[in-house]
Amino acid sequence: MTRRVLAFALAVAACGPSPAPPSPVVAERSDSLAQALYEKLDLPGVSIAVALADGQLWRWQIGRADLETGRRIERSTVFRVGSVSKVFTASIAARLVAAGRLDLDAPISRYLPRLPGPYRTLTARLLAGHLAGVRHYGPGEFENQTHYPSVPASLGIFLGDTLLTPPGTRYFYSTYGYNLLGAVLEAASGKSYGELLEQEVARPLELIRTGLEPGGGPAGDQARPYTRDSDGKYQPSHLVDLSDRWPAGGVISSAEELARFGLGVFAPGYLPDSVRALLLTQQHTSAGMPVPVGLGWRIATDSLGRRYVHHGGASTGGRAFILVYPDQGVAVAILSNTEAGFGEAEALAFARLALACGARGSCGSAR
Repeated sequence: MTRRVLAFALAVAACGPSPAPPSPVVAERSDSLAQALYEKLDLPGVSIAVALADGQLWRWQIGRADLETGRRIERSTVFRVGSVSKVFTASIAARLVAAGRLDLDAPISRYLPRLPGPYRTLTARLLAGHLAGVRHYGPGEFENQTHYPSVPASLGIFLGDTLLTPPGTRYFYSTYGYNLLGAVLEAASGKSYGELLEQEVARPLELIRTGLEPGGGPAGDQARPYTRDSDGKYQPSHLVDLSDRWPAGGVISSAEELARFGLGVFAPGYLPDSVRALLLTQQHTSAGMPVPVGLGWRIATDSLGRRYVHHGGASTGGRAFILVYPDQGVAVAILSNTEAGFGEAEALAFARLALACGARGSCGSAR
């Protein structure tokens, strides 16, 4: 494809005293990482942000939000985050637990009494850890064209199906399990999922560009979704309606806000310590086998023994990845307006540069 003009930048957003900016060495290395990711994957556009607990924010906006009009990726550009939406839902669940509105281990029939038999004994904890046995997408379901006015209205897609396994016995990744969890959160709170996202996540973490994609496709500052055709050229993705998966894959956000979300969820004050620990505690099957998931987040350890959490998201015309070192206060978010091949390895590369700054005590001093 024809190369487009790059527009990548490094910025510092300070809260309180201005933190030291990254050294020229760190800036050059991170700029090179961003440019290499864009060029290697030949993306229409990509937005990357690294947020640090000291107030620094590194960000890059490269390429086009709209290839037809030439609109560039800007700081304000939002993207589909796909299944990264699940960690937003997990955060809402944690907030409701902290408020005493949700019992993670109660049968969800307490909140949704009209569920069919196989689903009545499931718990919010099992749903959040993909241990409930609820199925994932079936043929043709990923590219939904039907608009659902609410989360409960979308549950009929799968509630007529049997569970894949007895609850708690095996890990099966499930978007529909998170839809069901979203309906539980609505019933437990008396609020719609959109209201919960605003009141329990966006407002306390000061996210003004994060919300649900409206039915009918992208709007406003959202990047236009693109998909490669059989010749390898980018074409506008056909319309999909994400109302069938709002709690599991219907959120839109900017890279900057997604990184700040990752820091904010694990920062003191957003959740009590005991509830925050639930996000970071591996779940187990009923036979005692560990699974690499707490509440929503996938949990991992790097080569130096440092814990990090992450989640990826794929959607029609979109790719997203978030990675957070909660103990070191580093969060990375990468967003693109196509189905791209980046993920954990690329996010870790940006995180390592930020962690190296922390090991030296400042990003202002190059080794």
